[in-house]
Amino acid sequence: MKKIKALMKYELINLHKNFILVIMLLLFLFGLQQQLWSSRIYDEFRLNLVTFLKTLWLPINLIYIPILIINEIIGSGNQEIFEALNISKRERFLGKFFTGAIINLIIVIAYAVVLIVVAIIADAPFKYSLYLILMCILNIVIGLFCFSSIGL
Repeated sequence: MKKIKALMKYELINLHKNFILVIMLLLFLFGLQQQLWSSRIYDEFRLNLVTFLKTLWLPINLIYIPILIINEIIGSGNQEIFEALNISKRERFLGKFFTGAIINLIIVIAYAVVLIVVAIIADAPFKYSLYLILMCILNIVIGLFCFSSIGL
């Protein structure tokens, strides 16, 4: 387990140096901006949770390709380090899987925070908001898991 944690730290540090994370963040912010802009109805800004979730696909679809690229980048690092630490293929796969899971968890948390803020601003009923937010998060988790699996 220590080797897997060390490998995860190594991969996250290497990703931090890569420009793809900045591109993914910019695409996600652009998608959120477009999603908020679509809440304008008849030149009046009407933000509610249902209209916000109608365009849920936009910011998430914009980051699917960077997620694929990131999962391809993870684990394609220096082979000498893997040999020096005597890391097996199973440990390399688990390190790659957990690193991708951490990145996906960060995306899900960021989007959940955005949804909660929109629900608070829109003054939506609590139970209805909770139901919509949980279904939305489930949708995002399934999509990110599928795309991350393809990238692995």
